[in-house]
Amino acid sequence: MESHFGQRFGVLIARKREERGWSLAQLAVAAYGDDSNGGETRKADVQKLEAGNSRKPNAATIRKYRLALDLTQEEIDACRTPEEIELAQFAKALFDVIAEGAKAAGLTEDLALAVSENYAENNHGNFKGALASLKDALSKAAEAQRRGDFGSNFETDAEKFIQHINARNREGEIDEAYTDLQAEAASRAERREAMLAEDTRILDLLITQAAMANDADGYAQAQLQRVQLDSPSAEDTFKRLRALQGERYEEGLRLGTPFALTAAAGLARKCAEIAPTPYRRTMAQNDLAIALEAQGIRTQGAAGNTLLTEAVDSYRAALRVYIEADHPVDWAMTMQNLGGALQTQGSRTQGAKGHALLTEATDSYRSALRVFTEADHPVDWAGTMQNLAVALETQGSRTDGPEGPALLAEAVESYRSALRVYTEAERPVQWAGTMQNLAIALKNQGTITQGAEGNALLADAVDSYRSALRVTTEEDHPVQWAMTMQNLAIAQQNQGTRTQGAAGNALLKEAMESYRAALRVRTEADHPVDWAMTQENLAVAEVARAAHDTTPDPRPHLDAALIHVDNALRIYDPVHMSYDHARAARLRTEILKALDALPPSSSS
Repeated sequence: MESHFGQRFGVLIARKREERGWSLAQLAVAAYGDDSNGGETRKADVQKLEAGNSRKPNAATIRKYRLALDLTQEEIDACRTPEEIELAQFAKALFDVIAEGAKAAGLTEDLALAVSENYAENNHGNFKGALASLKDALSKAAEAQRRGDFGSNFETDAEKFIQHINARNREGEIDEAYTDLQAEAASRAERREAMLAEDTRILDLLITQAAMANDADGYAQAQLQRVQLDSPSAEDTFKRLRALQGERYEEGLRLGTPFALTAAAGLARKCAEIAPTPYRRTMAQNDLAIALEAQGIRTQGAAGNTLLTEAVDSYRAALRVYIEADHPVDWAMTMQNLGGALQTQGSRTQGAKGHALLTEATDSYRSALRVFTEADHPVDWAGTMQNLAVALETQGSRTDGPEGPALLAEAVESYRSALRVYTEAERPVQWAGTMQNLAIALKNQGTITQGAEGNALLADAVDSYRSALRVTTEEDHPVQWAMTMQNLAIAQQNQGTRTQGAAGNALLKEAMESYRAALRVRTEADHPVDWAMTQENLAVAEVARAAHDTTPDPRPHLDAALIHVDNALRIYDPVHMSYDHARAARLRTEILKALDALPPSSSS
């Protein structure tokens, strides 16, 4: 049988201890500290570790023995597989980011290391998401520690008290027994309230601990137990647990924490298990599909595709109960959600299969429009029209020949239709979002359209972005504002690249100003990945300025581009953000080639 890391590490520990001539107890003192018992208290822990009883000793344990035995990192890594080394490095990278904050919050280094490992293992390859979830878990741990959430122990001996009452009755002390019983009943009522409070504290701590352990199913079970403490009925339990599911889902969307979405999926499954009626079960099934879809959208690679497939299956399962004739609104909403999951699948899938999935998505949206009409359900109609437009835009961007521009044109018209309902005056947030999407479609149209017509489309895109910024302000919506500023900059850059003379140069300068404005929000400290993306875009813009016909000396722009792309590469980890790192590395190579091709500067 193949050995695991715990066994290999145990052999290393035993060998190093024997080389020093130490007993198990002596090593226990060196690793865990003096227990005033010569190490006897923790000797068994050393013995278990050397025997390889733990498959995966955590980072805190490894650190204790590394310090006690002066182990080198090379000796520890020799016990690991390449995959385990990579995972440990990922966990260490997470820990390095949160270490100071955890210490300031009063959390021990051992706790922070252990939680970092949990979130590294289940979010491998998603550094940004893992870091967000880790920070959230440690914040909850600090809050629990501040509250002092440790349950009290409470015991009563009812039998002994009953014997006391019986004895009094036998002695004829009935009134005294009655008084004692009244006092005991009142005391028990107080103790029941205290026990309920203690149970609540224990379960609240269990919920926090489940989040720290990154155990979504355990989190959902603990939340169910917490609700059941004072729930009067199965219907009430379902409603309250479903409300919690909705809160976790919204939190996941708002904060971008993967655990919140995983927990939302776990809570939806638990709701489906306890649903008091088939209709309620279908509601939970639909909630599960929505949470899985959100997870899938935020998860790359095969894992993300699996989540999206599960979401599609869950939507189709819900549609077995939500039929158009009996539940038209629920059916239409589920058809729309199904369209969204199919659309994401299609956008990630190349070739004929991807095209087929996108076609299924547009068919689902068009089906939903049979119920969501502009006259009867104007808001849902507008939302469905916008989703249809996004799917058409994706199809159009990937379709060659005349069909591609036609699909993009249809997408633009669908966005404009949605704006009949999503007006700036009545629905400013939806209006701004639709204006941004319209701008993206116009930019894509303009990019593939030559001449004056293409330039006009790009100008329309810029105008649409600027319109959206009337609502999506830096003060009220800073993250969305920064993203819009970046998209505006891309459109301005495309305009400038295609425009000769002073006008083109001015557009490129405007693009760079928009990128720099976005960096007021997208700081390296708060949004490192977004900051790196904007730095990379600034590098591309500087390359465009270097190549523009108005630029007398491209060298300063290429030098600036090199600085920006190096900034991006500082964040793009080659292991965990390999696609972004490779793209930026290619850009850096192109910049260096362009610099090498220039004649020597007069200052050199």
